[in-house]
Amino acid sequence: MGRVLVTIALFLLLAGAPSSWAQSLTPLEIDWAQVFRLEWQLTDRDGRALIVGRIHNVSFYGVSRIQLLVNQHDAGGRAVAQQIAWLGFSLQPGESGFFDVSVPSRDGKYDVGVYAFDRKLGEAPNR
Repeated sequence: MGRVLVTIALFLLLAGAPSSWAQSLTPLEIDWAQVFRLEWQLTDRDGRALIVGRIHNVSFYGVSRIQLLVNQHDAGGRAVAQQIAWLGFSLQPGESGFFDVSVPSRDGKYDVGVYAFDRKLGEAPNR
């Protein structure tokens, strides 16, 4: 009986879920292109599709907790998948770092942007 009630409750919860859950992600920091410059390419390594690149901090801010937003598009240009990748390093003003992000396939087209980051004038926060 308890299992049936849990199943019904789960069904009702999902059936009433707001459609906003299906909305696509957009960068939390709208000025990210003034802080960073990205260079990247789609490649294969050991049979896996990867986006490899370099991120440059072109600002006067130290930055940390950098997250990339990777969008995969179909042949018609519609977004079909999104993922967020944490870089795991901080960048001082003028510094750059390398990254690689596993992606589902080499099919379709991708774009890469910065989703979120923390900043502090002068030095990267120690987090």
